[in-house]
Amino acid sequence: ANRFVSNYEADHVKVACLPNNTFEEIEWPQCNATTFCNVRHLETDFIYADVDKDMVGFNQTVLLKCRDERYLIKRKGEGEKSWGAFGSTCTWYTTFTVDPGDLECQLTFCTNATETPLVDYNFTYIQFYK
Repeated sequence: ANRFVSNYEADHVKVACLPNNTFEEIEWPQCNATTFCNVRHLETDFIYADVDKDMVGFNQTVLLKCRDERYLIKRKGEGEKSWGAFGSTCTWYTTFTVDPGDLECQLTFCTNATETPLVDYNFTYIQFYK
């Protein structure tokens, strides 16, 4: 079903019939079956959108990842948990649910590790945020 671009909840207008057999003047809304978001607006020097097209449609989710694979992505201020990818969904209003400014890339890796993990805690844990 088509909807107003300016209001997802609306799909019709009311127009008054005037006494001289004309209709009142109204500003006609733009209607679309769907809207699209520009994926490239999600990309920064550190974050990229893992999708092979520039535009995605309403309700489609794009995975955001850190450009440097040594980093994991996470929402700023949400503890230590990092992810390999973070989803952001295209809204009706051509924006995404998660902005790259809300995210950060966290470098987490081990140094001086042996092939047997966690033997006497044989590693140094390093964190760095971008």
